[in-house]
Amino acid sequence: MRTLRTDTVSPLVEQDVLLMAGRADHYVPLSQLGDQIATLTRARSITARVFTEAEHAQNHVQVGNLGLALHVIVEWLARVGR
Repeated sequence: MRTLRTDTVSPLVEQDVLLMAGRADHYVPLSQLGDQIATLTRARSITARVFTEAEHAQNHVQVGNLGLALHVIVEWLARVGR
């Protein structure tokens, strides 16, 4: 999995982007969030959301509080779909 990269395609993204990360993700280090943001140089907008232990959503793909993750996605879609 360490060989998977997005740095060659991320600069091609031109739409709105929502990035979600778990503070204690056991699979994807939180540092990758900033790295990913830096490569999205042509995105129309970037929204980043870090989920925490207090929200019970700190794990990979926000397992522990999928309802919150879905709420964030729906709210973001409503905002960018203006």
